[in-house]
Amino acid sequence: MDGIRNSTNILERIPVEIWNKILHHGCGFTLKDYKTLSFVAPLFVNICRPMVHKTLTARHVNIIYGYHFQKEWGTRDLVFELDQWTVDMMRLVRAERRLHLVAGDAFLSTFLHTMCIGNWPCRGYREIGQEPPTEKMVLSRVVCDVMVQLRATLTHTLPLFTQLRRLEISFFAIDDRMLRAIASHPVLDELKLGCCSFPSHTFPIPSIRVLGYNKISQKEAPAAFRLFSLQHLEELRIDNMKTSLLVEDVRARPKSTSTFTKLNRLTIAPGDDELYLLDVQSVLGYVPALRRLDIIYSNSGENRNVIKVSAGTKALSPSTVPNLQQLSSPLSFAQYIIPNRPVTHLQMDHHGMKNGFFASNWSELQIVLSPLRSSSADRITTLHLPSSSIAPIWLFSRFVAETFPQLIDLRLPVGMAKRELFEDSPFHFKTYGLGAKGVRLDVEGPFEDGFVENMVRDVKDSVDYGLVGQFDEKVGESGKDQYDRMGGSDNTEYRTRAIGSQSMSFTTTSSLEVDVAATLAELGALVEVDVSGEPSGHPKNYEVRTIVANCLILCLTRLIQEALFYFAQGWYPLPPTVQKVSFRDGLFPGHRVSRPAMSKGRCIAVATALGKRYPSLLSMAFCLDGRCCERMEGDKEIWTGFV
Repeated sequence: MDGIRNSTNILERIPVEIWNKILHHGCGFTLKDYKTLSFVAPLFVNICRPMVHKTLTARHVNIIYGYHFQKEWGTRDLVFELDQWTVDMMRLVRAERRLHLVAGDAFLSTFLHTMCIGNWPCRGYREIGQEPPTEKMVLSRVVCDVMVQLRATLTHTLPLFTQLRRLEISFFAIDDRMLRAIASHPVLDELKLGCCSFPSHTFPIPSIRVLGYNKISQKEAPAAFRLFSLQHLEELRIDNMKTSLLVEDVRARPKSTSTFTKLNRLTIAPGDDELYLLDVQSVLGYVPALRRLDIIYSNSGENRNVIKVSAGTKALSPSTVPNLQQLSSPLSFAQYIIPNRPVTHLQMDHHGMKNGFFASNWSELQIVLSPLRSSSADRITTLHLPSSSIAPIWLFSRFVAETFPQLIDLRLPVGMAKRELFEDSPFHFKTYGLGAKGVRLDVEGPFEDGFVENMVRDVKDSVDYGLVGQFDEKVGESGKDQYDRMGGSDNTEYRTRAIGSQSMSFTTTSSLEVDVAATLAELGALVEVDVSGEPSGHPKNYEVRTIVANCLILCLTRLIQEALFYFAQGWYPLPPTVQKVSFRDGLFPGHRVSRPAMSKGRCIAVATALGKRYPSLLSMAFCLDGRCCERMEGDKEIWTGFV
């Protein structure tokens, strides 16, 4: 007992501010970790309980119109999806019950900072704005009624969450009452809406400073866009929607009220839709205060998004977004935005061109990358280059070091040649959405009298027991029976959910445990040098094409590791002021690759060698396998590595 008291005293000697920094600043703790810590010592109760109840999430709640289907056209094989209906009901009922429980507790309701609620579309879903299921669709109608109740509960309890700052609603039929509850909330300032429908008479909500839309249909877009207040909105994100919808909306407004006066960050992620440069340029004409622009490029799927640039398109006028400082976009887009703007942070993770680009000499590199130097800022401090190769690394590294000598953060693709797409492959890869198991029917039943009502009661009893019954003797045995019958604690609906960053389990190794000289010698064993100690060539393309699980794979067995040895030896340069560098394997769109693993010892050896050449370097990452090395604070000669 004395030992426990002494350990508690030691814990309490550490200031609460230090514990807050340890536990609250993205250190990988999960909800389960915070719950466990709450039982360790009284000190942790007040620190961890707000984190346990900081986020309320009710995802994966679905509405399916048609739990009754034929296996194939013209057959008599009919199937009821009662198990799927039960899961959907449990999720909806549980979400509604949790809202009531948390909102009804005057203590817990003050902890909630973020709320994410919504039902996502799946096979058999209809547009959210359509009429509810017919009377004959008994199961679907019950689920729809519970969904309406969830919306009513959310509207009613929203004012009780007095510290709520962020609300995410997905696949909701938003009504006027809910909009007014959002607009009247005292501190809510961030709103994200996905796959929602809206009443015809929407109105601006001045209190919302951060607003995001995802997959809002063309029909619902005008009502959705009426929610933002152009005089108050500071951040706007448009996901999986055509940019032209936003252009049409701002153009339709009177000129005196069509300018986003405070918008400082704009994110456009068109998904599978085509992205036209002229549409983006048109939008930028209405955001004079913009400081950060993110164009998120889709590089997956059969129809990869490619920037559409009309013939004769010129760079933006200097008077458009004159204060832009951060740009994240495809490389092909940046040349039209950067000139004459004080851009210091550039992130270009994709080419924006269907077949990529590859320069074989200095002149070709200048043609493509010279617009990046046309920023009016004194220096560019962040440069993230496309993941696919732009030029041979021996040429590209020297170009970057000489052209951008004041970089602090650099992400560099490592490649030696442009690898052609696998057009000779007998395998073709296509992505298909999840289809229905058969033909959905508009009739569910008939059921015996009381059958559906009993199933609804069983679901509600199970949910009540799962939430409060284990701690409340008032919940009857029937609730426990249904809870056990539906999976009990093994049911995913009752498992502890992680919040914040994911739990990280990693081991660290320091340069004190690695023979740096021997490891570097092993890494460069195949490198040929002349009598002066300089390399007689460049890293070779050690490529092996193989077929694994019907996929044609390109294995880069030594190329990247050997190239890193060239950096470690100083044969390939980096900007002298660099503090953070990330190396990526340079591949082109359409490649499937088996990424080579770098041992922790080799990573630390390369980082240690680079650290001696570049005193300002603090961290080095290998995007090919997720390894990272950092200098130790207090001893700049020691590096630690982890995954």
